[in-house]
Amino acid sequence: MNVERALPFFILATVSISALLLGMGQGDFEPFFVAILGVGASTILVDWLKWFQLPNWMANILAILVTVLTVSNFYFTNDSVRHLLGVGKLLVYLETILMFQKKSARVYWQVLVLSLLQIVVGAVFNLGFEGGVLFILYMMVAGLTMMVLHLYQDRQVVNLQNESVVNDAQVQPGKKQLPAVLVMSTNPVMPRGALRRMMTAFLMFASGALIFSILLFYFLPRENSSWAGPQEVPMTTTGFDDKVSLEHSDLIMLSTKLQMNVRYWNPGEEREPFIPAGEPYLRGMALSNLRVEGNRTQWIAPPYQIFNSDFRPLVSRSGTDWVVQEIVLEPSEDPLLYSVMPPRFMNQEESLTEFEWCWPLGAVTRQRSSEKLTVSHFRYQFKIPILRSGEFYSAYPYTSRDGLIPLTPERDPGNFNWLTYLDPERYPTLVEVAGELADEVSDGNHQVIAKRMESYFENAQYTYTLDFRDVERDESLDTVEDFFANYRKGHCEYFASALALMLRSQGIPSRMVVGYRGGDINGFGGHLDVEAKHAHAWVEAYIRPEDCSDAMIRSGQAGQYGAWLRLDATPPSDLETELTSTDEALDFAKSLWRDYVLGLQADTQSRVLSSKQLNLSGALKLLDLEWWQSTFSRMQRDLQEPNAWRRYVIPVVILIIFALGLSFYFRQRIFGQKSLMTEGATGFPAIRQRLSRVLRSVSPRLSRWIDVDLGDGAEQVPFYRQMLQDLERAGFRKLPQQTAREFATSVATAGVFNGAAQRVGTLTNAITDSYYLVRFGSDQLSQQQTEAIETAVNDLKELLKQTTSL
Repeated sequence: MNVERALPFFILATVSISALLLGMGQGDFEPFFVAILGVGASTILVDWLKWFQLPNWMANILAILVTVLTVSNFYFTNDSVRHLLGVGKLLVYLETILMFQKKSARVYWQVLVLSLLQIVVGAVFNLGFEGGVLFILYMMVAGLTMMVLHLYQDRQVVNLQNESVVNDAQVQPGKKQLPAVLVMSTNPVMPRGALRRMMTAFLMFASGALIFSILLFYFLPRENSSWAGPQEVPMTTTGFDDKVSLEHSDLIMLSTKLQMNVRYWNPGEEREPFIPAGEPYLRGMALSNLRVEGNRTQWIAPPYQIFNSDFRPLVSRSGTDWVVQEIVLEPSEDPLLYSVMPPRFMNQEESLTEFEWCWPLGAVTRQRSSEKLTVSHFRYQFKIPILRSGEFYSAYPYTSRDGLIPLTPERDPGNFNWLTYLDPERYPTLVEVAGELADEVSDGNHQVIAKRMESYFENAQYTYTLDFRDVERDESLDTVEDFFANYRKGHCEYFASALALMLRSQGIPSRMVVGYRGGDINGFGGHLDVEAKHAHAWVEAYIRPEDCSDAMIRSGQAGQYGAWLRLDATPPSDLETELTSTDEALDFAKSLWRDYVLGLQADTQSRVLSSKQLNLSGALKLLDLEWWQSTFSRMQRDLQEPNAWRRYVIPVVILIIFALGLSFYFRQRIFGQKSLMTEGATGFPAIRQRLSRVLRSVSPRLSRWIDVDLGDGAEQVPFYRQMLQDLERAGFRKLPQQTAREFATSVATAGVFNGAAQRVGTLTNAITDSYYLVRFGSDQLSQQQTEAIETAVNDLKELLKQTTSL
């Protein structure tokens, strides 16, 4: 491999990944494109074509100017997020300037340091699955880049030394010096054993990167720091301040951004999956306030009508047929929760501490006692009643603010007028058609009237669309009236608005409800992937107690004060009404990353092994991830105290000794190697050498430093020691500064062997190859290899006798 040509590609890959992670986290891919163009252009213009390069003084001036300009854009603000965004871009700019200088090992190392800092900044904003995968990929690519950079650095040292030799030869023609060489095998084909060791080392490095990434994401504290991911933000009173404003857009694009994962199963230890008979309507909240602005109808939440007293714990209701609904929400600052109605808490303690019901919104929210919300993935479970047919409820019992009165003009005029408010003059055609449909029901049953109005849109050939480019809008009419009377096509918000207004025109309290409908079945995870494209709007109509059917009352869908009935007028033929199936492994991988890497934190409730559930004690606590997390968190707090580190000295020393002993034991058992101790070494030198042997797999540099007093290891391999002795008798002595390969090369090129020089070089290099395998490769020679190398040593000995006596 040509290291000089390969290194720029490794640098480009490393820089690209770090810049991509930075851009993904910031939602701005400018750093990524700047890095790609900068590194690519510098490689072509500076390294290959050699058209120009920045001198050091000019690069320093450019770096100072870029730093001043970039920092001035964010330094004088109090926005810490903007500070981080600016720092991330500054790192990319400095990296690009470095790449336009003359390349050296120092420049490349500086570029790698800047890319690592980009990873740190990018991880602040990106803890999702994609960010984790990029982080792992960066670890592996950066590790390979550093290996190639080390080879590049060694070549640079050799080249400089050889240039010095050439210069000395020109100054002193009579002085003979050998050129420096790199440690390379004489065999042009890589042996299978060496290839296997390289692949094993790479797989171990990749596994280490994966483990390190998971541990990094798992053990870092996540309470209040931006790096940690979840943050505490003030909780709004309503938890939702959005509105539905019916106004035209040329073309509405559907988003596939994941909103939540939903899973249903039958109660019991086996957790048998439950497949709903129809699409689940994941109810969010009710928009009950009708407001007009110009010629547009709007539906909004009633924030000015919500009081703290309107939030109350969920109420358990009777019922025998039910399933468990588990939802994992993507990180959001919204305390609003989604659920098929009516939800029931799993146990009393959970309801009192986790969830509340907001009556004006008709919504379930996270508990507001702290008035703060932790932004992270949030997992929660509810009991959901089902019908005998396997369908979810299409209605649920009505409860008033105080739970004691029905919704009638006489008993609750305020709320009744609020939920039936309408200006009939704005919707003349709509009101007329609604009256005709209501007159067809002779007994005035509100449930029958509501159902008839719901089916009207399908019978009248209304169509569903997100494309309004060919719609001719009558600006003199309200948007709902224009939709209903003229162009007759729109999306779910138009159909829900029209139906709610039709109901109100006939004195039936109604409101729009927003949430999600359906989802994509994930075959890997056995759950529904609910994305932004599944957002939906429908209607809830109040049904008086006398209009509720006996079946509704028996099944628990209606109570003594009536029921809220779900109605959906959006044409099913033009909407994806069946649960679509997907076998995307990526979505499943994202859920695994969320559950087992990011999700194992205080705010999510997911547990792999819980000491509370399994009663783990003693050594079994090592299996409890919560125990490890709490232990590391406690250690982090303790180390912040003065002199707290002293209490950890003895345990750390014990762990190090245990690890070293374990490493030595397994190396002896697995590799079955004989001791490489120098013959006759006793006392403290022998102890140092044994310790060096144990440390070699952990820290080669530390191992060599400990082993320095015992020689370079050449004497520790018998056949290589024999070669050194034979060569020394022939007049060739290995110098301390020479490597084994350099010494073998110097012998082969000595020029004293006449016609036997090639044979001497072949034998010395073969013996040196085997020495490297035994000394540094942790290999044992096979019986065949041992016999071959013994033959080579004897042949070299005889050849030296013959050539030196000539």
